[in-house]
Amino acid sequence: MALFNDRFIAGLKPKDKEYFEREDKQERKGGRFAVRVFPNGIKHFYFIYYFDGKRKLFVIGEYGKPSQGKLSLSEAREYYAKYARILDSGHDPRSIITGEKQRQKLQLEVEEAEKEQLRLQGSISQLVEFYLDYLAQNAGEKHVRNTQKAFDKDLLSNIPPETKAHQITKDHIIQVLHQITSRGALVMANRMRAYLSALFQYGLFFDDSTEAITRGVKFYLNHNPVHAVKKVLKNENVGDRALTEVEVLAFWRALDHSQMNISRVNVFKLLLVTGQRVEEVAGMEWEEIDLNQCT
Repeated sequence: MALFNDRFIAGLKPKDKEYFEREDKQERKGGRFAVRVFPNGIKHFYFIYYFDGKRKLFVIGEYGKPSQGKLSLSEAREYYAKYARILDSGHDPRSIITGEKQRQKLQLEVEEAEKEQLRLQGSISQLVEFYLDYLAQNAGEKHVRNTQKAFDKDLLSNIPPETKAHQITKDHIIQVLHQITSRGALVMANRMRAYLSALFQYGLFFDDSTEAITRGVKFYLNHNPVHAVKKVLKNENVGDRALTEVEVLAFWRALDHSQMNISRVNVFKLLLVTGQRVEEVAGMEWEEIDLNQCT
């Protein structure tokens, strides 16, 4: 056959064994364009060529309607021309095309992975939300309240809540701490640094937990950005002053005229007369008190 046409290809009948039909060519350059007919009637375009003295076959694709994912004659001929140019340049078309397909496959896998990461990528506000839920189950109510208050006031007001957690850098952390130190609250800046360090430490291990699957979110953190930021105060001064008797009396009288709940007033008075910690007094139970012995 000098040149294939659709009528010729459509007229190729299947036989008991598969067979090839080749286009005629005057020169040996560029390989041969061929059609392989299988016993079930399916027809594939092939590129037949010689490289390094060996005969090789390279399938181009199945003949048929493009709407069905197959190749028309004109499309197959374009592929054949491309392969012929590669062969004439001194390269093996199979090696070149296979390499291109592998690169395309790898590129597609990378793009799909990036799309999946973007779909799952959690924001800083989600990290804060999940962390506070974690604290509520594993820490005291006061610590949870203080942490949430600090995040609301100086973190999420400083960094857009929709910012992806993995995009947070040490510069963001420094900016948050600067907002606090500019108010003169140096000790609070240290507290915030500790809160933030714990927040991102939680995020570092989140992706490897079942919670990531449950919530359908990942943070893709590979380091804790707080670790690169120094404490605002290296050594915090411990309070070394007690109330004077005059100050104690003034506070006691102020409590008598306070609008606070009587239980809270009594807690403050017990703090004054016992010198105990707030948690100890506020959480005291009746069985711990002996009114007869006044202890």
